[in-house]
Amino acid sequence: MIKYLLRRVLGWIGMIFLATNLTYFLANLFLDPKANYLERNPPIPDDQIDRMLHPYNLDPTVSLIDRWWTWLQDVLLHWNWGMSPDGQAVNTQVAFRVWNSAQLMLGATILACAVGIAVGVYTASRQYKLVTASSRRSRSWP
Repeated sequence: MIKYLLRRVLGWIGMIFLATNLTYFLANLFLDPKANYLERNPPIPDDQIDRMLHPYNLDPTVSLIDRWWTWLQDVLLHWNWGMSPDGQAVNTQVAFRVWNSAQLMLGATILACAVGIAVGVYTASRQYKLVTASSRRSRSWP
């Protein structure tokens, strides 16, 4: 049993690792962090934009592999998921959303248990009544 649980946990960790890294590389491939600064009036010079993106680990002068390695170390060693575009820590935003999700999940679990128990009690109390008797009569035995 322990081996099975360990395999499942390692599989989940591997899947989460793969999914987050794939998301990181896809985001770097398709999203342009400079796009937020290009339409400013007056225009901001490119070197200043690069300096503004550096604290977010989005500096295009740094290679993608180096940025990824910095991001991975921050996540694994410091549990720092970085900064959002509006300058807030991603950790605080995720913590707020996790709490809301936990509340919704708790409410849904309580509701599902209540409905499940009620339906189970109802069907158990009507065992061998009209519905089950009619289904037994409709059978044709050879």
